[in-house]
Amino acid sequence: LNRTLEGGRPHDVISLEAKGKSNERLIAHLNLQVEYLQRTNCDLEKQLKELLEKKSDAANRVVNLSTKNEHLCNELNEIDHLAQQLERDKEIALEIADKEIQEAKNEIQKQHKEMEGFEETIAKLTKELTATHLDNNKLQEEFQCKVEEN
Repeated sequence: LNRTLEGGRPHDVISLEAKGKSNERLIAHLNLQVEYLQRTNCDLEKQLKELLEKKSDAANRVVNLSTKNEHLCNELNEIDHLAQQLERDKEIALEIADKEIQEAKNEIQKQHKEMEGFEETIAKLTKELTATHLDNNKLQEEFQCKVEEN
């Protein structure tokens, strides 16, 4: 009677068919998950590839920037060296200029003293010349008087 109610099919067969259908649904579900995971894996591989390319680009930029930085550091060192040399040259030029200015001041003072000496000599000579003119005029007058007396 039991077999008849079940359609004449044994319980084991029905149970196997149910398990088979359940397994098919599970397999279909797992296949969907596998497809999803494969797509996700593919997307992740693309992202990884892009990130690796970005990493490579960044590494290249680091190398380029490091090279440029080294070049700029070398230029900066050279500029610093030139600035120091220029500062030394400036100091030397200032010392020379100060020395030349002091020599010029000394020469001016020497010439000023010589001028004062010349002015004193000129004053003496002018005074002597004036005295000589006076003596000469006096002698001429005396001579004139003597000539008139004779």
